[in-house]
Amino acid sequence: MNIDWKRIAHIGVTIVSRVLPAVGIVEEVADSFKNMAGKDKENTVLAVVQHQLSSALGSLSPQLLFNERVIAAIRVVIAAIVALNNTIAEEAAALPRA
Repeated sequence: MNIDWKRIAHIGVTIVSRVLPAVGIVEEVADSFKNMAGKDKENTVLAVVQHQLSSALGSLSPQLLFNERVIAAIRVVIAAIVALNNTIAEEAAALPRA
């Protein structure tokens, strides 16, 4: 099997670069909707990312973006970014004020 690793890396970076701002946007919007939490926010981020990538990836997008393994991997990226954001926020809040 001949794998174009540059293309694979490009797709991965494209996905991560879309997840990062989508998490921030959904977090801001979720503040307005008090009943939006956890899985609802994750599903919204996933939908935003899939929508943004549908044009960016062209003909590959349906096969990749709606593939169960790819969706599971995107959810892992979402969880990692949320965990990083939460950790930074907690640590920043604990720092002494100057």
